[in-house]
Amino acid sequence: AEDGLVLAQEIERHDSIKVALEAFMERRFERARKVVENSVRIGEMEMAGDTSNQGAMMAGSTLTGLQGPY
Repeated sequence: AEDGLVLAQEIERHDSIKVALEAFMERRFERARKVVENSVRIGEMEMAGDTSNQGAMMAGSTLTGLQGPY
């Protein structure tokens, strides 16, 4: 849902689709990268049998970070 909203905003702001897509990627890349990297790390911890609360804390931290502006 966020991607669709941000893409619509960038298309509205720019006359060129190419420029709009570049602006979209600039806005979305870092946010998406953090989610993917943290998800991979949590999955690795789960598969390794990690019983600490570290994965849950990382998931909570990731979700808290997503509450900011996109």
